[in-house]
Amino acid sequence: MQRRVVQVRLVLGWLICTTGQQTTIRPDRDERLQEFPDPAKDINEIIVLCASTTWQERRDGLLSLQSYLAQDVKLTDGELKHLTEIFAKMFTDAHTKGMALFLDTLQEVIKMHKDDLEYWIYVLLQRVFMKIGGETLNSIASKLISTLELVRVCFGVDQLIPNVYRFLLDATQTPNVKSKTVMLNFLTSLCSQPDAAAAIVAPSNALQALQKIIAHSQDAKSMEIRQAAKVCIVALWNCDTAAVTLLLTELPKVSLCASADMCDVLLLDPLEQQDIASNIVHNHMRKTSTGSEPGSPMVPSSPKPPQSPSTPPFGDQEEVYKSLRRTTAEIQNYSFETLGPKLDGDRDTTSQDSGISQMSAGNDMRNDIAAIEEKMEDLNSRQFGLQSGSRSLPFAGLNGISETDSNGCRSLGDIKDSDAVVRDVIERCCIDHTTSVADKRKLLTQVLDLVHQGHVQGVMENFKKLLRIFIDHLAAGDTQNRILSLKIIAAIFQNSSLKCVWEKYVELITLKVLNAHSDEKREVIKEAETTAAAMARCVSPFDTVVYTLAPLIRTSPYPEDLGALKMLTKLVEANPEQITDQHLKEIMPGILKVSRVHINRATGTDHNESPVRKSSIFCMVALYKAVGEERLADYISGLTGSKVRLLRLYITRAEQQTTPNDTPKNAS
Repeated sequence: MQRRVVQVRLVLGWLICTTGQQTTIRPDRDERLQEFPDPAKDINEIIVLCASTTWQERRDGLLSLQSYLAQDVKLTDGELKHLTEIFAKMFTDAHTKGMALFLDTLQEVIKMHKDDLEYWIYVLLQRVFMKIGGETLNSIASKLISTLELVRVCFGVDQLIPNVYRFLLDATQTPNVKSKTVMLNFLTSLCSQPDAAAAIVAPSNALQALQKIIAHSQDAKSMEIRQAAKVCIVALWNCDTAAVTLLLTELPKVSLCASADMCDVLLLDPLEQQDIASNIVHNHMRKTSTGSEPGSPMVPSSPKPPQSPSTPPFGDQEEVYKSLRRTTAEIQNYSFETLGPKLDGDRDTTSQDSGISQMSAGNDMRNDIAAIEEKMEDLNSRQFGLQSGSRSLPFAGLNGISETDSNGCRSLGDIKDSDAVVRDVIERCCIDHTTSVADKRKLLTQVLDLVHQGHVQGVMENFKKLLRIFIDHLAAGDTQNRILSLKIIAAIFQNSSLKCVWEKYVELITLKVLNAHSDEKREVIKEAETTAAAMARCVSPFDTVVYTLAPLIRTSPYPEDLGALKMLTKLVEANPEQITDQHLKEIMPGILKVSRVHINRATGTDHNESPVRKSSIFCMVALYKAVGEERLADYISGLTGSKVRLLRLYITRAEQQTTPNDTPKNAS
């Protein structure tokens, strides 16, 4: 009995405490609700709360905005513009609960004002794509995907596709693998919309966007990007086969990298880009018709998107494909045994394909990708004329047999051996080939020997394939192979006979060599500096190199900007007479002015890295020696007094070491 009384007392005590807590908490809640502005009357205060730097106030603002929108009261144009500017900044909110609440509110705004937000579509897509690529919780990632789906439903395909193309081509954006994959998948989903056929080719940048998607389908680092890009190409093709086919035939030659990500397109001429896209589509259609790979990532698991009226049936797509192939290349049978230099007659009758038609329907995705990458490396080379130089280099003789200054001829066995080396390198040095690292090193060493000895006919005829291999090895894991690739590139530039084949890839090679300046191994960095110096002494065309290096100096991170400065200095020293006033306008801003890319990141003389500051001074000394003080005066006047004194000191030292024949020039 006594025990029961104790239990009753405890229960009564708990009830009293609970009641007391409720009476103390309820007034606080009532006060908090009273603090909320009336959402129907005080929208300006809501916007101020949303713009607050305090999380609690932002939360109150977002909740008030939801209540405001729930009453079907629309925002004015000015209020909506102010709110979207705030929302663009809210994507960077690190507060998890704040981000979830923000995305919920954003979706309500999109539903209410979908007809008024056309001006904001690009910013919205860009923020969502980049946010998805960040490290977010699964719950936030799910809300972002649902937001993207809402965007797809609420806006017209003619509004969305041009903005996706814009993001795809925006050189200022640096999306990661996840962001690129989501963007490509989003574009693929847009192709299933009823009005997509006209929208995919209508934008003025549709051709460049298609080139970028083709480039993504050959991405060397990410299978997810390659896979998403291939599915996207198939979706575009299915959406409007005739229009996409016409677009493929209009592919221009790429003459300049818009960004580092686009550089690999330089290795592809229009016919190769057409073949890549056509092979992807043909491979997809073959798998779909045979049904041999229902689970392949290349074949979407969702039902086939509805085609536009202009899209022909399956049999007609096959005919279109065959027609395109006939106009872009011959029917091709490729195998590694047929690689290597051939006589012109052989090349006219036998071209080099990826062997897609020879693959069984049951091959795995790795074989498909390898086959397409082989096609990308295909080179329909022509016989290049060679010229003899002052050194003991070969020159073209009868039927392509080279002769040397030493004895006037070379044995057929030597030519066969050198050609065999090139074939072995192309076949066995691909980055994903099973050949051991040591064997690849031996093969690369043999190529270096061929170039040094002047046996370059095979290198010339297969330069594009070899360049692809060298560039791939620059990003590979083996340090010695990275160094060997740099040595080969330097040797190629030093061999005057090879100038005719590397000239059109000078921008790409320059960027890759400068990227090697960021290598984690000191010996690779040293070799990259040596290679850049060798390139600077013999590289051409001069204008192309200057216009490639100038933006790199302004925008590249350290130490790539340091490498660009050193290379520019060597280039100016080797070609002082070619510097014009237009070159100075391109070069000097990156050397003199502060161009902040990140917080605490500046380029040029105000760079936070001492070697960059010193190299910028050395570069100005070289320019001073090349053009004289008069033409540099306007630029130098922008320097601080201490930097002007430092520059004068180095100029004085340089003049003391200058011979009378090397006096500065003042002619423009």
